[in-house]
Amino acid sequence: AKIFGYSIELEHWEKLGEINYKLTMSAAYKENLYKVLFHWHLLSARLAKIFPNKSVKCWKCDHKQGTFFHMWWTCPKAKKYWLKIKNWVEEIMKQKTEALANG
Repeated sequence: AKIFGYSIELEHWEKLGEINYKLTMSAAYKENLYKVLFHWHLLSARLAKIFPNKSVKCWKCDHKQGTFFHMWWTCPKAKKYWLKIKNWVEEIMKQKTEALANG
């Protein structure tokens, strides 16, 4: 399978599924993790293909096409969220982390 242009071997997908299964006892949380992992969430770009009257624009910023990658990583509002998480982790760990993506 490919995700964001990278091939992922079947055993890696299986490992992610196992980790998800063991991570929590909450059925609702597991369901959400599976939806994110396997792209079951119908984002605006995908919904627009199914329903032509729907907008392809991102629900968060209303500027770019609402693809999975954009809505989780490149959307300015998503980046703001991830920066808050990064700062929170640094505060808890009392050390700086390396930024994974350019802002």
